[in-house]
Amino acid sequence: GVITKQTKPISPYFKEMRRGNMPNDKEFLRLNPVERDSILMEYPHAEKFIRLHVGADEFINAIERYCYWIDDMDYDEAMTIPPIKLAVDNVREYRINSKDKTLHIQAKRPHQFREFFECGTNALLVPIVSSEIRKYIPIGFVPDKTIVPNSAQVVYDADLLTFGVLTSLMHNLWVRKNAGRLENRFRYSIFLCYNTFPFPKINEEQKTRLTALAENILLTRE
Repeated sequence: GVITKQTKPISPYFKEMRRGNMPNDKEFLRLNPVERDSILMEYPHAEKFIRLHVGADEFINAIERYCYWIDDMDYDEAMTIPPIKLAVDNVREYRINSKDKTLHIQAKRPHQFREFFECGTNALLVPIVSSEIRKYIPIGFVPDKTIVPNSAQVVYDADLLTFGVLTSLMHNLWVRKNAGRLENRFRYSIFLCYNTFPFPKINEEQKTRLTALAENILLTRE
C-alpha cells in the first residue's frame, strides 16, 4: 500500500517528534571548545549563556560544539559580556542584510535561533541524513539543557521504549522503505517514517522487556 504523510504519530506510545532549532545565525551564535574556554576564562559568568550544541554531525562524529542560548529575560545581562554582544550584533547585521525577507523579522531577536526549544530531562536525537551503508540509523539521547539544531529531529523527554523501537531492525527497515534520499543517503522524515510507523499495542510485560533491551543497548554503547 501507499504510505501517506501523517502530522501526528499513529502509535499511542510515541510523543511528538519535531525538527531541531534552525540557527539562521551564520554560525555567530555557535562556539568550538577553544572559543568557549577562552570566553569563560575571561568572563566566568558567561557560563549561564552557553549550552552544549548537538546536531547530526556532532552526534554521529562525536564533535564537541557549543552555542549561546539567551532567554529574553536575560538579554540585558548577556549584552554586558563583550564577546556575546559582538556575536549578537553580527547576527543582527547578517539577518537585516539577508536577501531572505523572513530573516529581517528574526533580526528583531538576534540573540536567539529561529526556534527556542530546549530539552528538559533528555532529548532523543534522530539525524535527518545518515549513511545508507549503516544497518542502523545512529539514534541516541543527549543530556538535559542540550540544544539540538535543525540537522536533526528530536523527541523531547522521550522514554526508553521509544528509543528501543526506533533503534530496532523493524523500524530501520521501515525507514529504508519510506525515507527520502539525499544522493544515496537516507533522509529521515517525521511525517513518513516516524508518524506512520505502525507499532502494535503491547502489554506491560512486553513494554518492560523492550525497555530492558533498550537499556542494554545504552549500556553496551557505554
